[in-house]
Amino acid sequence: MKIGDLVRRTVESDGERLHSLVGIVVEVLVDPKTNELYKDSVWKVSWAGRNEAYAISENKLELLSENW
Repeated sequence: MKIGDLVRRTVESDGERLHSLVGIVVEVLVDPKTNELYKDSVWKVSWAGRNEAYAISENKLELLSENW
């Protein structure tokens, strides 16, 4: 995954995978103490219909389309 990719947030409910918001990856986040990437990638995503970008771990995202 990289900046500019189109992603969908995935959530689970009672063991069933549900899909929700669609957004664009706008930033990869780093640990402010070490300035290194987190062990599990954390991205800032600008969600459709929202005024702000929010942090979310990569394991909660589904890649829909790569930015070329």
